[in-house]
Amino acid sequence: MKKNNEFDTYSRYNYYDILYDYDVNNYILGLGFDNLPYFEETDNDIYYVIEPQYQYRPELLSLKFYGNQYLWWVIVKANNLSHPVKDLKAGKVIRIPAASRVLTEV
Repeated sequence: MKKNNEFDTYSRYNYYDILYDYDVNNYILGLGFDNLPYFEETDNDIYYVIEPQYQYRPELLSLKFYGNQYLWWVIVKANNLSHPVKDLKAGKVIRIPAASRVLTEV
């Protein structure tokens, strides 16, 4: 895997890698989970006790807090979850990075 350093600091492509796809024998631009931004803890973050209807459903938590189901990875990375589904159990307290920050920085 070759790291992509072509894009400037403010580009949305900063978190992408240039990968070689052997199926098509060409390079592709791919998003690596490890390259996604991590949101440090701030005073505006929410600490949330997972309710039963959100157990094992990071995309529903993302929809609830960010209005977008595709930002589930923000919650998973902020809480250092090793498994994005199995580690979200009812009753567990997790940190939800502030929506104002996440939606402006992603």
